[in-house]
Amino acid sequence: MMSYFFAWFIGFWFILFGGMLLKATIGQQLRPLLSYHKPPLGQIRPGEKIYFQGQYSVGKSILSPLTKTTCLRWQLMVIETRGKQSIRLIDQTSKSTFFVADQQQILEVLPRQQRSGTAIAIGKSRVVLSSPQQELDNYVGLGKCHYQVQQNIFMPLKDPQAIAFLEANHINPRGPLGNRRGLVLREYIWVAGDPVYIYGKLIRRDRQHKIFIPWVITHQPRARIVVILGSLGLIGLSLLIAGITVILQGGLPL
Repeated sequence: MMSYFFAWFIGFWFILFGGMLLKATIGQQLRPLLSYHKPPLGQIRPGEKIYFQGQYSVGKSILSPLTKTTCLRWQLMVIETRGKQSIRLIDQTSKSTFFVADQQQILEVLPRQQRSGTAIAIGKSRVVLSSPQQELDNYVGLGKCHYQVQQNIFMPLKDPQAIAFLEANHINPRGPLGNRRGLVLREYIWVAGDPVYIYGKLIRRDRQHKIFIPWVITHQPRARIVVILGSLGLIGLSLLIAGITVILQGGLPL
């Protein structure tokens, strides 16, 4: 009887983890991404769900918040490690519109904000656009990091600009007992000529002005994302099948 219970217990957790991984990668990420199609060059119609492949184009320059580097777009994260858990204390992206281009056209892009309910103006209306960006970034990454510093219990944070940034954002580098917190600061920047891949819709803001609203902005081509998410999905499916097999071999009915 104990072996039956043990088989059911192990099988249940295999099924649970496998099903969750399969749903998160294939159901919630890959399947929606594949619903965006790549239109013929120069033939993007407002309201279509499109996959855009191009480069950041020359436009209004901004400064990144940490290193004050000139760029077109930036993302900044402050991550705290607590044991095996990683917590994003700050996850910010630039709010300024930027331009992307392919062989035929230049599009203005309005970036969505991580974890934000900020409304934007579309014509005479204001709408809130949610984004699954962070979840996808966890799987495929953000590309090459422009700047990274960290501290842990054995290594203090020494970079003056990083220390000043934490102070400005009211983040104490030490814990309640005076110990150093495990912190990582990462800044990503993108400049003209960097490749970009966007899933989104072209929206008419008014009669003269169109703007590209991204659902997801990545820096990996779609084929590579399909391979990454597909591989993780296969792992989830394997765990699911393994769990069912363990339960069946344990002699308990499903």
